[in-house]
Amino acid sequence: MKKLRAEGCFILFAVFFLSACLLAACDSCNAPECTGEGEAPQTATISGKVLALMIDLSTPVVPGATVELEDGSKSTTADENGHWSLEDVPVTDVDPLLKITAPDNDEDGEPDYPTAFNAFPLTLGITEYDLQTIDPLIYNLLIQGAGADPDTACLVIGAVVGFIDFNYPQQIQPLAGAVVSVSPSSLTVVYINDVGMPDPSMTETGSQGSFAVVIPDANAITSISLSGTRPGSQLIGAPSMPTRPGAFVLGGLIDLLYQP
Repeated sequence: MKKLRAEGCFILFAVFFLSACLLAACDSCNAPECTGEGEAPQTATISGKVLALMIDLSTPVVPGATVELEDGSKSTTADENGHWSLEDVPVTDVDPLLKITAPDNDEDGEPDYPTAFNAFPLTLGITEYDLQTIDPLIYNLLIQGAGADPDTACLVIGAVVGFIDFNYPQQIQPLAGAVVSVSPSSLTVVYINDVGMPDPSMTETGSQGSFAVVIPDANAITSISLSGTRPGSQLIGAPSMPTRPGAFVLGGLIDLLYQP
């Protein structure tokens, strides 16, 4: 059985945009809501690494990246190993949305990677989780391939997966043969082939389970939802995912019936 770790490929992170929907799988997590052991804490310390999906599918760490709650109330900087930590993050029934801003090491006036937004799976009781941004080459390839403006468009990349292990670093199995739909229906799903490139000829997920959606104007379409079908599967996704102009966002679908 092919196993993938959260530090090995970008699709490992996409699924956690499923937010509270995944509480249906709570028997695999340690949250108080799942165990019944007392009340959920009011705040938590969350941590992980910042990684970047590169054109060769490697995922190097991103030292010096800024990680902050979207409202700007808490912020930190990743160390030389890409590790970050935020204390006293409010625990609610919605996963906190984290903004990741890479440093400008080449001093060209632009961050080394596009701004990214990742939902942290705190509703699952997970407190250690790796965040991800994306190689600007991949970002621009998909955005410009759709004829969109990189400053106003939003790129969503996701995957269809089944969980092998919820424990950090999380292990999942990417699932081929899924047909993904997006709402609004005016948007188009493009599947990503086994070498990490978009392939308009594909009609379902390949062995990497990966797909992408380009929102040409994220000022007009401020959220999307994903759904999908796969033989013998029950796929769920977040009912609403935020989109942000000029940013990279992670999405995903999980197979609740998957057995490793």
